[in-house]
Amino acid sequence: MGNSRRSARALPDPYGGGEAGFEQVLDLIEDACAGLPQQLRAP
Repeated sequence: MGNSRRSARALPDPYGGGEAGFEQVLDLIEDACAGLPQQLRAP
């Protein structure tokens, strides 16, 4: 995920961060989904 806006090894608990916490988790999920096809094609 070289172009990702954010990176993390685990998703944080969004409930402790209010609306910003949910936005952060959504950004992480979207970035992971965007990089998934490339990872699946890697040898």
